[in-house]
Amino acid sequence: MGFPALNAPGSLNWLVSCRSVSEAKLAARHGVPIIDFKEPGRGALEATPVSVWRRATDVVPMQWPGACLSAALGESPDSTCLAAELPNHFRFAKAGPSGLASLDAIQAHWRGLRGRLPRSVELVAVAYADHSVAGCPAVEAIIAQASQDGLKYVLVDTFHKQGQSLIDLHSSNVIRGWIDSAIKSGLWISLAGSLQLKHCQQLVSDGAVPHCWGARGDVCVPSKTARRTGALDPERLRLWAAFIADEASTRSAPSSLQNC
Repeated sequence: MGFPALNAPGSLNWLVSCRSVSEAKLAARHGVPIIDFKEPGRGALEATPVSVWRRATDVVPMQWPGACLSAALGESPDSTCLAAELPNHFRFAKAGPSGLASLDAIQAHWRGLRGRLPRSVELVAVAYADHSVAGCPAVEAIIAQASQDGLKYVLVDTFHKQGQSLIDLHSSNVIRGWIDSAIKSGLWISLAGSLQLKHCQQLVSDGAVPHCWGARGDVCVPSKTARRTGALDPERLRLWAAFIADEASTRSAPSSLQNC
């Protein structure tokens, strides 16, 4: 399966969070354009070992040159220490804002990260839909601040992974408002947060279409106890790939991401 052109008109993109190089290979074989490394068993944006990043740069770009590499760095302050370890073959890095109660603290966090990341790596601003639980500013505030600070990408995720998805926490109208605000500000926006395929289909039906969807639990082998930490499921990946392809062919989704 080939990779979609990330900057093609009407393209709709997706990322899958992978905890190992073997998972990354499986995702890439199913045409996932953004391979996102994180450890789902330890929080929203916990980093995988640095050794996994290094191994990924030896394997993924060579075998699947159309795929982008992305990495979660964890939460502040650990994420700042890890930023300098990220290989320059990665395209994106993201760090959680939990515990950063003010926009001034968010700005300082971003400055620290951008000062340590390789120049080739784009910092993704992260906003948590359950911001009051995470102890950070609201999604709308982080989107506005990201635009003001010259960031180009924003991810809306959930901090607590205890059964509630993004769509359980906020209505389609609210989520559509975030997307509209990001697009008007020139930001490329991705939605994640325990989203299932049926949630994405509902949001699309309601006109809430981001540039990119983020998946983990819903592309894993079904389990009642540990879905996010289960193995990636080829059948679920195929279902998601079909959804992305179908939607991209029938509607004009916003897109501005350049090819990797």
